[in-house]
Amino acid sequence: MDTRFVQAHKEARWALGLTLLYLAVWLAAAYLPGVAPGFTGFPPLV
Repeated sequence: MDTRFVQAHKEARWALGLTLLYLAVWLAAAYLPGVAPGFTGFPPLV
């Protein structure tokens, strides 16, 4: 296979992996913290 296609596939795998990791972290940050209001009335950041 041409080397540019090898590089393109490598970059596509990285992009897909990082996208899935970002989605997992986003979901964890959205749903794992509690819903009790913090000091300012907003939900806590951690």
